[in-house]
Amino acid sequence: MDDPYVYETINKMSRRDAEEYLAKIYMKWKTQDARVLDIGCGGGGLTTSVLKKFIPKNFKRLVGCDRSQNSVDFALQHYRSDKIRFFKFDIQDILPDELKENFDHILSFYVFHWAQRQVTAFTNVYNMLAEGGNCLLLFLGRSRYFELFEELSRTPKWGAALKDIREFLTPYYDSQDPAGEVRAMMEQIGFKDIDVKAVYRTYRHKGGVDEFKNHSSGFNPNTIMDSIKL
Repeated sequence: MDDPYVYETINKMSRRDAEEYLAKIYMKWKTQDARVLDIGCGGGGLTTSVLKKFIPKNFKRLVGCDRSQNSVDFALQHYRSDKIRFFKFDIQDILPDELKENFDHILSFYVFHWAQRQVTAFTNVYNMLAEGGNCLLLFLGRSRYFELFEELSRTPKWGAALKDIREFLTPYYDSQDPAGEVRAMMEQIGFKDIDVKAVYRTYRHKGGVDEFKNHSSGFNPNTIMDSIKL
């Protein structure tokens, strides 16, 4: 159900929060020839319009990866340049040797809650970082969005279609301390200087129900939703 054409027009929440957190969270940027990776870049719009405002101007390369070939093709068509590239990669897959220790900064916005294999995903980030590198990963622990579909899974109308709802929910859906779990996992993997916070956020779809429908169909990567017509 991923639709980069739709998502590029309605990913206002990701853009808002990416810009806000990049502005207020201190990151020690490499000042010369920085290699930057955006995990879950979608159609590339956020990568090029938001990240480029914060990374050093003399960066070496800005790379976006996404599990969706549709999104990567869209990004390549609209945003590729000499220093900006895109490629298909699922952060939960086996990490190719050529990506190891290949980036100084790794960023990701509203992607990691889709990864059911959290240890694999975070280990891949760790292994892709060059010595002295850092990362900023913003994702959902619990959300009313997930609660809505969990409630639908208990109804006669949608129960059969949502029988595998756990494949859709964030891995931290039932956690009483998601920040603590993530911090412990990162420490075990080997990350240093870890700062993990669980922050309550709200977002209003000013376009109403139609905007919510487009948002759901445009960014959701799970096939479980193919049976749901909002």
